[in-house]
Amino acid sequence: MTATFSAISTAVAQRAVVLADRTVEVEQAHQELSVLHADLTDTYSSLEAAHATIQMQALTDGLTNLPNHRAVHGTIHEGD
Repeated sequence: MTATFSAISTAVAQRAVVLADRTVEVEQAHQELSVLHADLTDTYSSLEAAHATIQMQALTDGLTNLPNHRAVHGTIHEGD
């Protein structure tokens, strides 16, 4: 009976060590993913701002900052 208890105790201890190692690995992966998510969020915000700038530039004359030909036609045809 003592041998059985010892074997079970050893198996449980080994399993606990494996789970502890996995916990550390999962926590490290979580931290890495959190950093990557923050980087992606910053990049997305930058891309949104760049897109808005490009859209405005596409519809505005660079010299006068007035609506260009495309913007005027777009405005005229919105009422159709």
